[in-house]
Amino acid sequence: MHNDDSSHRARVDYLFHRFIKEVRNDIPPDLSVNILESLRDLLSIDVQIPEPDDADLDPLSEAVKDTSFDSQLYLYETAGILSSLLSKNHEQQTSVLLSLVKPLMEELSENFQSFNSKGPEDIVPIVKVHHIIMALGNIAKGFPDYPAVIPERHVFPPLDVFAEMAQAILVCLKAMNTLKVIRDAVSARLLMPYGIMTLSPRLDSPLHVYWQQLVPELPNLFQF
Repeated sequence: MHNDDSSHRARVDYLFHRFIKEVRNDIPPDLSVNILESLRDLLSIDVQIPEPDDADLDPLSEAVKDTSFDSQLYLYETAGILSSLLSKNHEQQTSVLLSLVKPLMEELSENFQSFNSKGPEDIVPIVKVHHIIMALGNIAKGFPDYPAVIPERHVFPPLDVFAEMAQAILVCLKAMNTLKVIRDAVSARLLMPYGIMTLSPRLDSPLHVYWQQLVPELPNLFQF
């Protein structure tokens, strides 16, 4: 995964994700932390804006089609899986999850503010926001699905962290809803296992009503 060849890294990222997903129940918590630490240097998001091959192509749409980032999403989901294995120690799980999420949230805020000041002419902050939304969603995707029927003694992950993630995504969507790439990123990560579910008690809030207006499919998606 640390190979200089990007095509090699892309294949290994996928295979490593598949492997961790398959053996997750056999990984002890201490080992999951060690594996996660070895991945941290691979989780920084680097935005490259390519020169369009065709002048008629939308530069923003082309910029978000980054194969390197697509493979990196497997690592974010893997990080989520490894974090989910710490469920027996809620304090440790919260700390580890925050260590993954907080830098992304800070970067999301910086680029969101940059978009607000510069507007859509500068596409770098937009691509960054897009990528960070996708990354946050994939971390959440690594956690088990919210149970339809909650069993006795069910241990929930840090729901407040997921709620904060979902809220930040909603704020970005509200301000950037004219950009299709942002709407697509939110739609692709709409059903984060816990982030969106933690908003369910507040589904009659003004922000949720606004989201319903932006994403017509939302009412159907909330029919769990």
